[in-house]
Amino acid sequence: MGLIEANGRPNTTIENDRRQQIIDAANDLFLEFGYEGATLDMLIERTGGSRRAIYNYFGSKEGLLKAIVTERCLCLAQEVEALSIEGLEPREMLQKLGLTAAHIILSPQGVKLFRLVVQESVRNPHLGRLMYENGIAVSQGMLAKHFERETRAGRLNIAYPEEAAGMFFNMIKGDLHFIALFWGHEQLTDEFLKGRVDRSVEVFMHGVLP
Repeated sequence: MGLIEANGRPNTTIENDRRQQIIDAANDLFLEFGYEGATLDMLIERTGGSRRAIYNYFGSKEGLLKAIVTERCLCLAQEVEALSIEGLEPREMLQKLGLTAAHIILSPQGVKLFRLVVQESVRNPHLGRLMYENGIAVSQGMLAKHFERETRAGRLNIAYPEEAAGMFFNMIKGDLHFIALFWGHEQLTDEFLKGRVDRSVEVFMHGVLP
């Protein structure tokens, strides 16, 4: 099939694939060179097409960055949402969720995206809100609903599920985010992260058991 279907309408599958190709390439460029360092000419060299096509999809270079932040954060949040945690004992559930969240938040890609958003939020404050609403808030909302169900079942005792969910994720992240941002990932091994998650879960559970 071509760009135009037999009925004269645009081929949405090809259009969506093309849009995704541009987002993926721009994401790599922004993370490698920064928002200012990555140019549309560099993007066109990697993906073909034209400036006009990019503007048609995203409106501007800034619109392209917003699309990247929104999509990447939603993808990370969906990784958390896709976890099979229903029916697990609370401690086991938090260990599984915490370790997944730690790997996502502290991954090289996750840290680079966070750094990019912080840098560009000076010029575009909405980026930070996009990251929060499409990433952090989604994961915290999922955990808060789980806390509500577990409290109703009598397995936990949490009066403020939303706040408790935020506190749990912050316990996992803690100073490790600064280490990943400023010192690198060398010491953040799987064994190290598992130990951090296990200790955070123990501390958290002491405060929420009925």
